Amino acid sequence: MTKALTNKDLVLRYINRRNKNSLIFCYFNGEDLDKTTSSLIELLPLDLLILECLKLSLSYCSKDSVNDKIETEPNKYRSSLDIWRHVIYFNPEITIFDVMESLYENRGKLITHYCPDIKRRVFKLPRDHYFTSMNDEDCLDEYELTFYDWENINEYID
Repeated sequence: MTKALTNKDLVLRYINRRNKNSLIFCYFNGEDLDKTTSSLIELLPLDLLILECLKLSLSYCSKDSVNDKIETEPNKYRSSLDIWRHVIYFNPEITIFDVMESLYENRGKLITHYCPDIKRRVFKLPRDHYFTSMNDEDCLDEYELTFYDWENINEYID
């Protein structure tokens, strides 16, 4: 008899098969964002750090910190994995679960939906929108969880 996977197990199973290198914000030419901006971002508490990363993603590309490959252009939605990879560039102690829980707690400030093209739940700050798109909370995401399952992801005991 096999043990049922916990929500955390499902997330870890997914991210362990993905690139976990941190992401850096950069310009289209690949040049990194200036160090002063990065230094200020490091000081932010987690919720504000995540929101700042989403704000920066409106104007800057996301680049892999190891191979310098630009992965995402500006003004695109970012998955929780992408957001976490940005966050760990600034604070390596933050877990994917911390990011997921924060995204859930800040859902009223975000536009989110499940993207069938990349098969991930994605997030973005509203620019000219006065609403958040949350019509698919019951849809299973890349972790095989509903968005509601993210609410207390850090409370599950392994």
